Amino acid sequence: MKDSDHFDLKISYKRKERSKDSNGSDRIFMLVGKTLFYTERFWGFKSEKRKAEKCNLKLSEQEYSAIFSFISKKQLNIDYQEIIKIDKNYLRNDFTYIIELNMLESSTVFQIQTNDRKLDNKSWINAKKLFDFLQNLIKNQ
Repeated sequence: MKDSDHFDLKISYKRKERSKDSNGSDRIFMLVGKTLFYTERFWGFKSEKRKAEKCNLKLSEQEYSAIFSFISKKQLNIDYQEIIKIDKNYLRNDFTYIIELNMLESSTVFQIQTNDRKLDNKSWINAKKLFDFLQNLIKNQ
């Protein structure tokens, strides 16, 4: 990334359960301009009992720059896809981080998926840190 003056970002965290009463959730952050939008929605078994959540936050210049810097430093601005499967019968969930970055000169999609979210994988950890950073911004508004 060369120019942090303008970029749009969409980060999704998806949890999907595979069982007789399958369910899941999507947590999505979208950064448009300097406004961060957050949506959480649920699907599947008993999802009608869970309320979808939506909110937004106007970011400071410092917060906006910190996001851009983290993405550059951790190399989340590349086209990347990895699926990591842990062979354990009791792991019935899939967890996926998708980071879509759109800049004036390029667009990238960084995606990592696993069935064990306590993974010791550099790419997984970096995607999780970015997601956690954005989640903390929204929670502390």
